[in-house]
Amino acid sequence: MKYLLRWCLPLLIAALAVGVGAQEDQPFTPVPLPQVIERPRGVPNAPSGPQQPQTVLYTYDVWLRPTQGVAEDHADSTTLTLSVDNATNQAYRLDTVMTEFGTIDLSGAPDALTVIGGGRSTMPRDGDPIVISDVTRRLALDEVIPITLTFVGADGSQIVQTLAARVTDAAPPTAYFYIFDAYAAPIDPRADLIVNPVDATPEATADAPIEAIALYGTIFNWGTPTLNLIGASAAFAVTGEVRESYFLETAITSRVVPFAPVPFASRLFLKPTGLFALLGQIDSERAPQIGDGFLAELLFDDGTSLTVPFILRAATDES
Repeated sequence: MKYLLRWCLPLLIAALAVGVGAQEDQPFTPVPLPQVIERPRGVPNAPSGPQQPQTVLYTYDVWLRPTQGVAEDHADSTTLTLSVDNATNQAYRLDTVMTEFGTIDLSGAPDALTVIGGGRSTMPRDGDPIVISDVTRRLALDEVIPITLTFVGADGSQIVQTLAARVTDAAPPTAYFYIFDAYAAPIDPRADLIVNPVDATPEATADAPIEAIALYGTIFNWGTPTLNLIGASAAFAVTGEVRESYFLETAITSRVVPFAPVPFASRLFLKPTGLFALLGQIDSERAPQIGDGFLAELLFDDGTSLTVPFILRAATDES
């Protein structure tokens, strides 16, 4: 055995040296960042996987500056700021902005309106601001304005988003969680069972007063420990709770749940066929109508809240 080790040990050391040298000659390949995932509710450390293909733009913190009013001989103007996370593999450029005051063509704008593939950007990054002119009425603080953005990719493809822009005189505070794809829909609170399995929130009839409003969107937590959504509030609503849709035989109904978790580096999807927030006991005189914008607060168990601009859509509107 002594002689066997004497002969084999040098050969083993030489083989290891060759292997290490071969590895050092190989080019370095960076390890990709993990995809954002959503873990099953109530199951700590559960296996999880990608929730959706990485082919979208996440636009958030969209805001306009207030205007002082409109003189008789001329209109006013405001500026637009927004943040974009690009989860695609190509660059996208903000091409047009459409509001109630008209459409702005930004096709000739500089690279300050471009976000690279896999990147995050606040637009504009530098240089001239995005100016919305011909504002024909006063924009008051905390007003919510519907706005449509068109992005053009490096391959010529387009992504069109209709969002809620908040009127404010200062940029939203830096936070470690935000919401995108936010919208609201009126529902009939007396409809316990929903026969259509696609929508868990039936559209309120056009001539009926709005009695409850569901809040939808995707909350992304990218820098804090697990947050728990525990409720919602709005100036025109008395109650705000978290609900969960579920199947009951051949229909869908919903129930109140105490919270909805948003784990670190994960998303919470608020949607008609899952978890959502519900504003109830609506003051009909102060309630928004279809197409109107409004502010609502999403409340978390650590005492923080997130002020979100929403646009009220019909429950069947998928635009």
